Amino acid sequence: NGVTVVRFNNQPEVEAIDLSLTAPFPALKELVGTKCLKLHQIFVDQEKVAMVPNGQLAELHSLMFSGCSFSGELLPRLLGEYNSPIGQCLTRLDFSSNMLNALPPRMPEVCTHLRYIDLSYNKMDRFPSVLFQLPHMIELNMAHNGLLELPSDEDGDIQGYAARCWPALQLLDVSYNELSTVPYTFGNLRVRSLGLEGNRIK
Repeated sequence: NGVTVVRFNNQPEVEAIDLSLTAPFPALKELVGTKCLKLHQIFVDQEKVAMVPNGQLAELHSLMFSGCSFSGELLPRLLGEYNSPIGQCLTRLDFSSNMLNALPPRMPEVCTHLRYIDLSYNKMDRFPSVLFQLPHMIELNMAHNGLLELPSDEDGDIQGYAARCWPALQLLDVSYNELSTVPYTFGNLRVRSLGLEGNRIK
């Protein structure tokens, strides 16, 4: 039935991953890497992941690369900027402990089923507005990023805007950032866990 999980853990010298030997790809459901500090390329069938034909990796639901020092270059290639099929069935995305300062604008178009996102310990001082376009979100972790503010609706602070965008949200963690206020945009969130500690909110 092929490979269902591929893990690359504690490989600080690895610069590229070649998934060619894991075929057939439709069985691959999880792609996990931790502390791959030099990783900057992922290959499938001797091509960069940006070149993977549609249908490959069709059932991948978890993409987790934590502590890999990723900046803003690899993530767009993985998640839709270059017609990558990765993302079509993703429900879980963990890019915590990297160096990301933004998300790809087209990510919501490709990753329409995302439910669990961990972007903690990155370099985002602005909350990515593209996250509001992911209506199935259940858990969102943006802790330890240096966020300066949370976004308001384009027409001003509208009570409950975030609640309408994320009707299923159960956990929102924006702790240990640089927030001084929480706008009405985030009013009426019926989450089980809301992390705000470690900010400058009075």
